Amino acid sequence: MTNENLLKVVYNYFPKGIDCIKEKKIYVETKEYKRLSNHIKSFNNPYSKEIDIFIEEIKNLNFPNFSFNDSSYFEWEDRCYTFEFCKEINGESFILRVYLSILKPYFTIKFFKINVENDRHIYNIISSKSFPEEKLILELKNILEKHSYKEFDESLLSERIFDINFQDINMGEFTFFNAFFVNQLI
Repeated sequence: MTNENLLKVVYNYFPKGIDCIKEKKIYVETKEYKRLSNHIKSFNNPYSKEIDIFIEEIKNLNFPNFSFNDSSYFEWEDRCYTFEFCKEINGESFILRVYLSILKPYFTIKFFKINVENDRHIYNIISSKSFPEEKLILELKNILEKHSYKEFDESLLSERIFDINFQDINMGEFTFFNAFFVNQLI
């Protein structure tokens, strides 16, 4: 996985130098955007057999008191499946979120601790070492790799791609995480 190879994939789906916010009419007519939109639409239907099998394997993991949620939003033009494992421990809520890119078979895993302040849920990113079930992380990675997914290089996730943007992300602030997964800050 090199920066150059990743950029080739990104430029296949996101037009260079056209600002999605300021030039929306031009942006949505580009071949790159149309390719991305059609690709996403092909996933916005019942799961493929491969994803069904993967989800069943995940659900069959023996981790008591974890709830499993599918938080995928292809209708919002996310570029990934998003699966969450949630658990409450001593009054604290933890989430392990698995992102599976639909552009290329890459995944990344993020960990959150949820704090409630004034009836608002605040998601704080935490390190994998702070997540209460390290065994779950290892088993998930084994399942993903068995299904030919590769872990996205963590050091590249927040690297900016200065000549593209998408939806509400300003030109110059779009990252590899945004390109391959979702429009979130990490």
